[in-house]
Amino acid sequence: MNFIILGLSGCGKSTQAALLAKDLDLTHISSGRLFRHELEKNTPLGISAFKNYWGKGKWVPTPIAFKLLKPELETALGHGFVLEGWPRTTGQAKLLDVFLSDKSQKIRLVFYLDTPDAIALDRLRVRAENDKAVTGKVRADDSSLAIIQSRFNAYKETISPIIKYYEERGILSRVDNSQSTEAVNRLILGRVAESI
Repeated sequence: MNFIILGLSGCGKSTQAALLAKDLDLTHISSGRLFRHELEKNTPLGISAFKNYWGKGKWVPTPIAFKLLKPELETALGHGFVLEGWPRTTGQAKLLDVFLSDKSQKIRLVFYLDTPDAIALDRLRVRAENDKAVTGKVRADDSSLAIIQSRFNAYKETISPIIKYYEERGILSRVDNSQSTEAVNRLILGRVAESI
């Protein structure tokens, strides 16, 4: 089984993806974590992607993003995965569908974590405070309100067509993400059970 979790920056995609992956014994794939890891390793890909795109709150272009994601997806295919933070455009969604179809795979459900801006901003603030307390530093993409606002704007510009794309395929599941982490997880698991 393969799933996608989409939502605004700071909405808790990683948390919900990790919980779902653990509950169903699937691989958790995070596009953001992959890019942060590349930056930490100081790879040319990581440095370029940060300086030119995600460090400015912009989406990383499809060829670069898919180059990083493809090996992770290929490794997870036989086992199943929860992909979070990608696709960001309908073009990426179609690319993912073709990639999976070529391997006789598909996405079972796409969970859209519907989150008010104020809740996402508050969660980002808490994440930044926790990161600073634990590691002494804040994630680069959480470092300023301008970057966060740019990410919010980019997300809002691209999410509607993606939602429509997955709705038309009958696999979109909207989730009221203003609830507790546990309540959202229970809701997601219930919808997975209904889809089987």
